Amino acid sequence: MVAARRNRVCAIQSLDLKPGGNSVVLRPEAGQGVIRVTVLDADGIPLCERLVYRGRGHDLQVQITADKDHYMPREKVTLKVRTALASGVPAPAELALAVVDDRVLTFADDKTAEILAHLYLEKDLPGEIVEPNFYLDPEEEKSPLALELLMGTRGWRRFEWKRLETPDEWQDVRVTDQILMPLMGKMGGGIGGEMGGMMGEAEAADEVKAIAPPRARPPKVGKVLFFAMAKPQLAQVVREPKANAAMPARMPPAPVEKPKPKVRRRPWMRADMEAKEEQMGGMGGGWGVVRKFPVVRYNTTKTDVRTDFRETILWAPRIVTDAKGEATVEFWLSDAVTSFRAIAEGTAKAGLPGRGEAVVDSRTPLHIEPKLPVVLTVGDRVDLPIRLTNETDRDVIASGVCESSEGLRALLKANPLAKLTVGANAARTIYFPLAAEKPGKVTVALRAGAANLEDRIKRELLIEPAGFPFAQDTSDTLDKARSIAVTLPEVATGSLSGTLKFYPAPLATMLDGLQSILREPCGCFEQASSSTYPNIMVLNYLEQAEIEAPEVRKRALDLIKKGYRKLAGYECKKQGYEWFGGDPGHEALTAYGLMEFLDMAKVYDGVDQEMIQRTAAWILARRDGKGGFERNSRALDSFGRAPKGVTNAYIVWALAEAEVKGIDAEIAAVT
Repeated sequence: MVAARRNRVCAIQSLDLKPGGNSVVLRPEAGQGVIRVTVLDADGIPLCERLVYRGRGHDLQVQITADKDHYMPREKVTLKVRTALASGVPAPAELALAVVDDRVLTFADDKTAEILAHLYLEKDLPGEIVEPNFYLDPEEEKSPLALELLMGTRGWRRFEWKRLETPDEWQDVRVTDQILMPLMGKMGGGIGGEMGGMMGEAEAADEVKAIAPPRARPPKVGKVLFFAMAKPQLAQVVREPKANAAMPARMPPAPVEKPKPKVRRRPWMRADMEAKEEQMGGMGGGWGVVRKFPVVRYNTTKTDVRTDFRETILWAPRIVTDAKGEATVEFWLSDAVTSFRAIAEGTAKAGLPGRGEAVVDSRTPLHIEPKLPVVLTVGDRVDLPIRLTNETDRDVIASGVCESSEGLRALLKANPLAKLTVGANAARTIYFPLAAEKPGKVTVALRAGAANLEDRIKRELLIEPAGFPFAQDTSDTLDKARSIAVTLPEVATGSLSGTLKFYPAPLATMLDGLQSILREPCGCFEQASSSTYPNIMVLNYLEQAEIEAPEVRKRALDLIKKGYRKLAGYECKKQGYEWFGGDPGHEALTAYGLMEFLDMAKVYDGVDQEMIQRTAAWILARRDGKGGFERNSRALDSFGRAPKGVTNAYIVWALAEAEVKGIDAEIAAVT
């Protein structure tokens, strides 16, 4: 009997089965997660298996404590964050912390997995898990039993054994990134078992072989399964004799044990990395664009009118607790009278994940709050709910006023907010009828007072015009001043606004379109190339058509210069180009860059001709001697996954455009 957690064996026990029931005790290594328990016979053939969950609750304990029970709007909050192991021993950790209006989280909760459920459940159980957080919630009384039932319903497997025979030919396949494969025990020799679709993920090994019959009917299951093997094991398998028959369609290959591939040291892992030029927005040189969020600070909680209603009060992407497992976070609340939820997620230094929450309560003795819609349309009537809350321990008689700017009109002459009795620690809701009359942003201001208590609030509301956008164009010949009549459709009162453009010639229309094509270069080599190419095309068109357009020319040329500096910074140390400038270069991507540099040189004299020559020479050096080119197997998104014939043809085209000599064999191979 073998127990494995995250594809690593954590317990093994041998036993002789007797007729009837048998008991065995497995003692897996400490840790939390899904454990796959498999029973194998003496020959190593699996008989049955199931999943169990062990170590529930043995995660990083994250505790968030506020320095006060209640706060006033705009008051400073100090949170103490403590991280510890399940045993209570302090543990340094790195966390991300967010403080958000609890009402927003309530409305936005889509039941997706939090960090613990994502790492411990979704990674091991295929398919959808409904409300995955429930199973690991320590406050849910029924969650342990539910978790056991989940393991049982998702984890029972039986095996149906069939003979798998392979054809005479083997085809080499190189796989990058991740591949799907059955994660069973040590099996092979042409025997495989159906597992009911229970698949896992495995990192691709250095070299990969796949049984790929060139003429066999492809399976209809929608996935391709590969064996991931390290080099020494691959050599042993290749020497074994192969059966001589076709593999049945829809049958997965024999399960194999996923070897642990060695981590190859990449060039970018060196400590003496050099930053590439113009790498912002990409990953060159370890630098990238970081979005910085503002921190609002208040000197006092006193304010004449409450106007700050931010939903996200704090976003701290990196909070580091010290050796004692402690960290302190400070921030200031907004004007909202509500509950804010502080959520921290992260991992200990050893990789143990954890999550913690705390609620920060913001209150005032007396406060008034409108429940505004997101938007209104001209002609709408709304009964606006206005909630008056008394947080004191005594009844109060309060009066309020609701005022709005032009465009939103009150429908009652009498004030429904006058002299309202509100009980101790209670609230009352009054409906205030309003009519939306004009489009635009309007202001809703409310005021409430009782004895020595007062609250003022101001909110904005958008009123959209009723109808649809309208556009009309006309053309004519002008030889002197004249009037042009424009027929307007029926419009809602006060909703007419727009833009009037004159194009004195067809060329002006074209220039307006060219302006819209220009793009700011950004991103990796592929993205920067694709955003720079339109700028080259615009300037090239202006040159060929002999069109002046100085403003368009200047902007296009400035963007081309910026794009060239960025693209040149992605050249690999060993020549060629790659998405982020790391060796080895990518043949197809380099050919794409060569084509762009050739076109760029026609309109911009700052392109380095020596760089073009060495780029073409690098591509030539990648010829395989068979009319094609060596192929870097890496691909991002869809780029780099074109068939070999298409890729070779594109590279030959790029070399031909560069007027490279000596590629007759490559041209013949693709024509």
